[in-house]
Amino acid sequence: MAYFKDHWAGKIPLIRAFWVNGVAVLALCLLAGEIWARVSTLLPHSEIIITSLILKGLALVVGIWQWVGIYRSATRAARSFVPHIAILVATVVALGGVGYVALTAKQHIQILQARFNPALDHFKVYRDNKTDLVLVGAINDQSAALVVVALRDPAIKVLRISSHGGLVFPAAKLAAVISKYKIAVLAEDRCQSVCVLVLAASPKGIVAEATNIAFHQVGRSYADASPLTKAETNAASLYLGLFRKYGIARWAIGEMSSKPIWKPNMDTLVRMGLVDFVYLKRKEKIIRAHKYCQNPKNRCAAPPAPAH
Repeated sequence: MAYFKDHWAGKIPLIRAFWVNGVAVLALCLLAGEIWARVSTLLPHSEIIITSLILKGLALVVGIWQWVGIYRSATRAARSFVPHIAILVATVVALGGVGYVALTAKQHIQILQARFNPALDHFKVYRDNKTDLVLVGAINDQSAALVVVALRDPAIKVLRISSHGGLVFPAAKLAAVISKYKIAVLAEDRCQSVCVLVLAASPKGIVAEATNIAFHQVGRSYADASPLTKAETNAASLYLGLFRKYGIARWAIGEMSSKPIWKPNMDTLVRMGLVDFVYLKRKEKIIRAHKYCQNPKNRCAAPPAPAH
């Protein structure tokens, strides 16, 4: 404890204050951040955000301690250009660090505020029969985790989903499991926002007649929210990148990225590669989407059904 006080008071020799307490401690903090980014993928996303905010607060405290100690040690050192360079370097690094912490903390707070949206709290996950799992409502950490666990049962072949959307990162993890286990996804009633990503991940995307399908643009203010990889720290990039990964046509990805809300008709959904089959509820029958759209009575090229 005395060592920390001595650094704060500027009693540590400048060379040690700069290289050990400044550079070496900064390197350890960066290493710890990299380790945290890898380990945290095992945790629910809300816990990751809260812990990251706490760690950023600690990093800010450490940064202030480093800068003050280096500054005070430099002012005690012999008069030469070296102390001035040390102060300049420490100041530039400190200002950069404060800016980064402030920016990412603001983004994390925005995500937490979104998570307290009541619309994201309501969901139901249940097994309808031996082969069907049903998800109704929001896609969040809890609902996605329940579905992922349930899909470990090899008897489950179909996920029936009716959702207004939810959060990108839980949906991305759910989509990865859907793709891995080759689960058929049946969208009923509505499938909006990140729900469409779950549908896209399925090798057998099924849409019930009159289901409302809507793409929502992901805000770039949610950048740096993901602990998955550095390439995925921007939620919008992750969202659009996964559509490419799951075989959605590039022209369709361009449409969804340029419009705040996009509600394509059935013909467009089929052409982009999202819908493979159509479920005829009245007949309790599934037919290929191309065959369904060949019948003019089905009006695949007509405007989509209004939102519920």
